[in-house]
Amino acid sequence: MFLSLLGVTIGAGLVESLNPIAISQQFVLQSTAKSKHSILTYIFGLLFYFGIAQIIRN
Repeated sequence: MFLSLLGVTIGAGLVESLNPIAISQQFVLQSTAKSKHSILTYIFGLLFYFGIAQIIRN
């Protein structure tokens, strides 16, 4: 679990270094959302996208 979390953190850091505004901007946009449903929908969409990408890769 720890190594997985560490890998995700390092990966997010590498992606953030390519576009330093992307993740920060997403946090700001999500914090201004009035509905928690929209945030959960966004997270579900990311999980779905990365799940499909993993299936295709395998």
